[in-house]
Parts: sequence; C-alpha cells; structure tokens
Amino acid sequence: MGIGDEVQEYYRKLVERTDELERVIDEAAGSRLARILDLDEEIATAGAVVIGMLRNQIIPQVKKVADTVSMSDVLRDHKQGWSRVGSGALKMSDALEDEANGIRAQVHWAGSAANAYEVAVGNQQKSVEGLSTAAQSIEGSLDAVASALDVAGYTIIPGVSVLVLSIVGAIVSAATVVGLPAALAFILTTAAGFLASVSAIIAGLVTVNDAQSDQAAALERALAAQGDWKTPNLASFANAGDWVPA
Repeated sequence: MGIGDEVQEYYRKLVERTDELERVIDEAAGSRLARILDLDEEIATAGAVVIGMLRNQIIPQVKKVADTVSMSDVLRDHKQGWSRVGSGALKMSDALEDEANGIRAQVHWAGSAANAYEVAVGNQQKSVEGLSTAAQSIEGSLDAVASALDVAGYTIIPGVSVLVLSIVGAIVSAATVVGLPAALAFILTTAAGFLASVSAIIAGLVTVNDAQSDQAAALERALAAQGDWKTPNLASFANAGDWVPA
C-alpha cells in the first residue's frame, strides 16, 4: 500500500467514526438518563459543535490532502515515462553526433551538399540533446513533487490517527452519558490542534508549485528544441553532382 492509499484509508476511518459519533450523540442526548441528569441539552449542543467542526472543517481538509498525496504514485509513473524519453533521446543524440562528426559527411563525402548535410545533422543533434536534457529536468521535477507529497502524507497520518482515537473514546463514553461532555470537549481540543497542523501541511504543499513551474519550463524548452531544426542553404541538398567522394 502506497502512502496515498494509506492516507485515503485514514480519511475513510475518520468519516466512518464521525458518522458513528453523530449517531451515539443523538442517542445519548435523547436518553432518559441524560434528561434525569439534565445533560440532554448540553450533550446536544456540544455534539452539534463537534460534528459541525468535523464535517465542515476537518474532513474536507483531510480529503484535500489525501487526494493530493494520492497523486504521488501517478507522478512517479510519469517520471518513469520521461526517463525513457530522456534515455531514447540521448541515444539518438549520440548517433547524430557520430553522423555529424564525419561518418558520412566528412569521411566519405565532400562538397557543399555534404557540408550542408553535416551542418544540418549537427543542428539536429543539438536539438535532440536538448530534448534529453529537458526530459531529465522534467523527471527530476516530478520526483521532487512526489517526494513533497509523500512528506505531507507521513505528516498528516499521526494527526488523523489521534483524532480518530479521541472520537472512539467519545463513542465509548456515550454509553455512560455522564462522561460524554468531557469527551466531546477533548475532541474539540484535539481537532483545533489538528487544524493548525493541517494548515501547515497545506502551506508546505503550496511550495510544490515551484517544482511544477520548473517542469513546465523544461517541457517548453523540449518543445522548442524539437520544433526548430535549422538547415543551411537548402538548395545545396538538391545538387546530386556536388556529392564528391572524399
């Protein structure tokens, strides 16, 4: 199980426990014992605050982080794809470099057509080499983003775990009715601290935009390299008689 799947599992546990907590709060507030102890309104009011905080603040934030962290595996898959692109482009660049250095244009042939061919192949070699460099840059950027998402996932899991445990404690306390108000107050304290930590995690994820910008710039350079293969004096290529054995 990847870190993204693990965070999603904790998110599902949080939702399930929140649903269960809401149910037992309603049951406890409506119980005969709560009315006798004059705790029914206190439990209902505190319960509404806790459930509202969980559903409107905590759960959406955890969902946001969980969905984002889940992209780390996808990014690593794309990283492998760009690794293959970079490797293939590098091999092609090496082959074109051999060509430009004279296997045909200089060793076997001479003349303006051969020289034009040699220059054109040299330009193509530089372009493909640029594509390889850009692919490596994109690969590194994707890895940086994935690593940042992993860190966010490993950071949020302990907080969600503690919050789920506090909810479970309140669910158990609901059976006694008397201990439920204190348990709900503890959840609020735990949730407030958790929200602060989630805000820090999300702020950290924002810095990932820098890596994404690097990726976009690298891709732009790669496309520019592919699209601009300059060839000098095209008329030279049409002169078959100008290819003279060297």
